[in-house]
Amino acid sequence: MNDIRQEDMADQMNVSRATLINYEKGHTTINVDVLERLKNAYPSFEIDDKETENPKIIQDNIIDFKVLFNVLYQSRKHIFLLTIFAMIFGTGFSFLFTKYYSAQISLYPAKKDMVQGLGQFQSLATNFGMNMPNNDQDFDISDVVQSRLIANKVLRKKWAIRTGSELTLIEIWE
Repeated sequence: MNDIRQEDMADQMNVSRATLINYEKGHTTINVDVLERLKNAYPSFEIDDKETENPKIIQDNIIDFKVLFNVLYQSRKHIFLLTIFAMIFGTGFSFLFTKYYSAQISLYPAKKDMVQGLGQFQSLATNFGMNMPNNDQDFDISDVVQSRLIANKVLRKKWAIRTGSELTLIEIWE
């Protein structure tokens, strides 16, 4: 680059060498008059403000989607690798955790009403010989019967007995 010694530059700018070092390290901000003295002392000195400026994704509070998609397209390999790494890491890490609970769910189909239009007259229509589909559906509700929540609610519910008082099932069976 240039063969300029710090002592010579400090003399040209009328500052001490220590101040010049502080300017270089960024400990001290450079005053405008010092910059003018630098420009006058070294007129061939070029400032690198001719850098190519990247286009901005957001300009005037408007998103430029062309620039955004261009950035995403250029970094697609990094995005793909990061996604694959996160999936593998997350899946592997999930097997290391202790299982604290397990859950299950039972889904029952809604009751089908084959002939909705007849409503209350369905039994009457059957008596007159119309062939009506059977609405009976059988469900396996063993998991509902084995439910602790339902069992606790039934056991704690107050039931009216013949004497008029209300007791829980546990009190009745005792």
